[in-house]
Amino acid sequence: MGKGFKHGASGAKKQEENPLNFEVVAYPSEVDLNVATPAENTIGIVTTNPITGWYFSATQPENMKEGEVWFSTGASSSVEFNALKEKMIMVYPASVKQWVNNELNDVTAKSYQKGAWVEWLSGGYIFSSNSGLTSGYTLILSKASSSSEVVANEKSITFKACAAETTGEVGIGIAEEIDMSNYKTLNCKFTLDTSGSNNAGEPYGAVLGVRSTAMVDNKPGNGTWLAKKYDTNSLGEKTISVDISAVSAGYVAFSGIMSGTLYDLWME
Repeated sequence: MGKGFKHGASGAKKQEENPLNFEVVAYPSEVDLNVATPAENTIGIVTTNPITGWYFSATQPENMKEGEVWFSTGASSSVEFNALKEKMIMVYPASVKQWVNNELNDVTAKSYQKGAWVEWLSGGYIFSSNSGLTSGYTLILSKASSSSEVVANEKSITFKACAAETTGEVGIGIAEEIDMSNYKTLNCKFTLDTSGSNNAGEPYGAVLGVRSTAMVDNKPGNGTWLAKKYDTNSLGEKTISVDISAVSAGYVAFSGIMSGTLYDLWME
């Protein structure tokens, strides 16, 4: 959002006159939040301090008062939503803090969307299991062997390397060079169903990182690594993070001789 907007708890209108398409609700614990089934687009905040008002803005509001909440916003989000009932104002929340005892405190927030609580994943969001590929990015689905498979769905990307071939590497990349100067980590949440070994015979489940050149359709390993991290070949759901603090710009790449599903890809 541009200038952002604010709301004071004391100035709330009657429900039938409320133009907002969402509600902010405090829960005393994350357990209480997780079992709640509120209205669509409810933003649940875990806090025992009363919420006296809130702001959505890209920068910290001035002169915040006790109990007020600041929702920082960016250009992408795992929980984007339309803020108004009759008009379109898209909001891209990144993180949330509450002003308590004369300072900002981190608090946990989740959004209730499509009948379930969705976690807030902050920073530069590239692909989300909630909203798919962020506008402005182009996926590259790469496989070294015609026997392998990489398929993008609306909310996930499945990959399956040919187990019979050591050259059956699969990969998921972004075609655009990304400015990473404001980020410290590149992160990926995925499930690993099977794993193999790289060309050196070393076992690994996946490698996530930034390359000097974009991935191509038949070559997941295209380009030189500027930053990378190998995942272990243990199976199951996991999240890996790569230190990109020394990278100013590059091409995101996720690859391996493996099978599974990618759900979220983002920078912080």
